[in-house]
Amino acid sequence: MKNSLSKAERLCSKKWIEQLYKEGTSFRIYPLKITFMLHSYTTEFPVMIMFSSPKHFFKHAHDRNLTKRRMREVYRINKHGLMAKCGIENKKYFISFQYANKKIEPIAIIESSLKKALIKLEEGHLKPNPKQ
Repeated sequence: MKNSLSKAERLCSKKWIEQLYKEGTSFRIYPLKITFMLHSYTTEFPVMIMFSSPKHFFKHAHDRNLTKRRMREVYRINKHGLMAKCGIENKKYFISFQYANKKIEPIAIIESSLKKALIKLEEGHLKPNPKQ
């Protein structure tokens, strides 16, 4: 698998995003808030993701773009374990990574927290919402 992040891997559907935030389960690993949901839709990739950085933390667009760029880069490099696990177990996830801190952290801190989040999702210690 290539270290790329294609358009098909991104969660863009407004309906799916609304469903993720309404029915999904979330947890925090500083400085990120991760919301996820198991789904049964037909998608090209088993994991559909989105990255966001709220405007109330960063008033300047270049700061929001920087945090999202860092999260995308770290995910792109470290996604293979989760993708393989989901492919084997035939699970499909919608995942949202939100930057939840007022200070722009170095990429090393973002990388360590995102790796921890991916490991939590891989191991399945988190219970998805029972509404599904």
